[in-house]
Amino acid sequence: MLSLIYFVLICFSITKTLVYGSVFDKIRPKGKPWDCVLCMGFWVSLIIAGLISQGWVFFFPPIIGWIDVILLGFLGSGTSYLLDNIIDDEGLRIEIKK
Repeated sequence: MLSLIYFVLICFSITKTLVYGSVFDKIRPKGKPWDCVLCMGFWVSLIIAGLISQGWVFFFPPIIGWIDVILLGFLGSGTSYLLDNIIDDEGLRIEIKK
């Protein structure tokens, strides 16, 4: 369970850095997936899950097959999108709508 939390947080932080990080402003291409957290989150999660399946990331249990890699890609994409809508640069984003 802890490794899944690590996975989600790693994918979220890499996605957030690639989409919004000022260090990439001059070299970041315009358009999808570079300006979409959901799209970039999927590709980042897919790459991280692929590295895990090959045994390159040592603190995760091994993944059995390519279906696990694809499912983790969707998990990372969805949680990156969710966390991006909840957390911004100033902290938690709380809006009360009437």
